Amino acid sequence: MLAISYISYDKAFQAMDYQVKRTLQFMSQDANSEMEVALQKTETLVENLAASLSVRDYTDEELRALLPALKSAQSGIDNIFVAFEDRRIIDATGWRPLADYNPTTREWYTRGKDSTGIAYTDLFESMSTKKVTVSVAQAIRVNGKVIGVVGADLDLDTVKKIAAKVKSGQTGYAFVLDR
Repeated sequence: MLAISYISYDKAFQAMDYQVKRTLQFMSQDANSEMEVALQKTETLVENLAASLSVRDYTDEELRALLPALKSAQSGIDNIFVAFEDRRIIDATGWRPLADYNPTTREWYTRGKDSTGIAYTDLFESMSTKKVTVSVAQAIRVNGKVIGVVGADLDLDTVKKIAAKVKSGQTGYAFVLDR
């Protein structure tokens, strides 16, 4: 009788373990898909703005009007900005840097400039929003020459909310890793 009880318990445990693992796998895949969609939207915004700036010369005033409109139309970003080789920077928050600020030395600028496509930064504190963020950046090229970089700071609260949807029991949680 004890052997039958053990076998029944073991089979039930295996079935429950399998079901819990499958459920967590589906939840993780769903969160991953949601994260990928959010990142793809930001990448597309940055790519499209860089492409537009490579064929049209916007004035600073036009960019000061355009960037806040793009930011408000796109969920999941804290800021969107454009910097040029001459050290000018315009961002959606209206932030104005001190005179000695050089955007061309920032990680988002150098990674965007050195990449042939979209580039991501490591975590850092944004000068304009003072929030820890990750930037998505891409170079603006005219006739093969880099004239500036477009960047967008990801709203990490959005990432946290997506990860928080994945629950395992009472105390389990999900976390995010970079590639």
